[in-house]
Amino acid sequence: MAEEWLIEASRLLEKARRLSRDEKAVFNYFMDNVSVGTIRAVKELKYKGVSDPMKIIMKLVDEGLLEKGYDCFNLPKPLRVYRTRRGPVKV
Repeated sequence: MAEEWLIEASRLLEKARRLSRDEKAVFNYFMDNVSVGTIRAVKELKYKGVSDPMKIIMKLVDEGLLEKGYDCFNLPKPLRVYRTRRGPVKV
């Protein structure tokens, strides 16, 4: 039987594959960076052409694809474990 983190990571990745173009850009940014301060994330995502990064980040938090920390945002634990064991994946 697969480990719990793998089952949950697979479920989250499947959900991520159904995101819009800008939502995927934000998700992939966090797959590359794992944990980023709020100000830096917004600034870098705007530079990458995402029009309203904070709105998208909060939507991804609501969907469980990101977690809100103290002045930062992170990949949820199952995706952090997946990334560590299998490497980053783009959706």
